[in-house]
Amino acid sequence: MSYLINNKTNSKTSQMTEHEIKETVLDCFSRLKQAFYKKYKIEEYEEDTSLHILSKRDLIEFLPPPSINIIEIINASNNLKHEKGFLIKYDYTTKNLKNVDFSGSICSNEKQLPDYVYKNFGLTEEQILHIIEEVHSSFTHMAVWEPDENWCLHFIPGDMIKNPEIFYREWETWIFLWNDVPLLP
Repeated sequence: MSYLINNKTNSKTSQMTEHEIKETVLDCFSRLKQAFYKKYKIEEYEEDTSLHILSKRDLIEFLPPPSINIIEIINASNNLKHEKGFLIKYDYTTKNLKNVDFSGSICSNEKQLPDYVYKNFGLTEEQILHIIEEVHSSFTHMAVWEPDENWCLHFIPGDMIKNPEIFYREWETWIFLWNDVPLLP
């Protein structure tokens, strides 16, 4: 029995799921922009505004990343805190695309998981192996940032379709609470 579920072939359900994921992602980034400008004031002359706030503003204005690819991962471990999670690749190499793709679902213990992620994310085994091992073993929040290669992998445990706040909270933490702002190209 295979646990691989390619939602691109499950017509009506997958279209609804893909649409919901795209709406969740785009709504999150829109809300983050609104929250940023509500929380921080950018002075008329930028030199009067803290460089840290300007860096955050630049990050906010660049959202969503040009290309986002999402794979839903069904939790197969005994850890039932989260039944599913989402592995997300943010790709900054493509300019002005603003595209969100849903590449389907796969079980966390599926032997095809690494190949499925490599194929859909366009990464090598070396680039993805650590995060796949972590997803399979711990099913917890994590991110891998590769600024030299202009991409980031992000794993969010939980169902962001039923509870879009988990996606929003992850990015809110990244943008508002981190002291260092990730550098984007």
